[in-house]
Amino acid sequence: MNTEYLSIQEASNATWKHINTIRGLIEKNKVQYTKDGKRYLILRESLAIIYRERKDEIENFWIAQEKNSNNNSINNHGTTDFNTQLKPLIDNLNYYVKEYQESQKLLTSSKEQELKLKQEHEEKLKSQKNELTQENIKMSEKFKKKMFNQKIIIYALLWAILFLLLVFLVKQWLVTIKIGA
Repeated sequence: MNTEYLSIQEASNATWKHINTIRGLIEKNKVQYTKDGKRYLILRESLAIIYRERKDEIENFWIAQEKNSNNNSINNHGTTDFNTQLKPLIDNLNYYVKEYQESQKLLTSSKEQELKLKQEHEEKLKSQKNELTQENIKMSEKFKKKMFNQKIIIYALLWAILFLLLVFLVKQWLVTIKIGA
């Protein structure tokens, strides 16, 4: 096969991009390509320009393929091709799993903070309620003492008035007895 051109599948493996992404590049004329019957063949250099981060892998795709075939002795089922196709998907999946785990940590942490804030708020409310209750008890005790003291003063005044009235009546009675005798 011509080593300057890659099939859509090979371009997908070399760039770790989905086949539909590679087809999109062809449809939008972003890469140089040729047609071999019904197959599209993409110029390696053109693909390497677009995916600069993977440039070396794209340009050395056939060398890497030959190395893999010599080292791995590919079995009848094409496991190496399957693994190369799955690698971008696995990497993508690992990325999203990591993101999910981080968001779960953030959610857990915010839930813990929310619970902590609720507990602190409830403790403050309890503390304030206890303080108000204690103050209410003190005020009611002060009020009761004041009322008791006022009652004593009123009773003392009433008894003093009664006593003075009695003294006055006794004095009037004695004066009337002296005058009449």
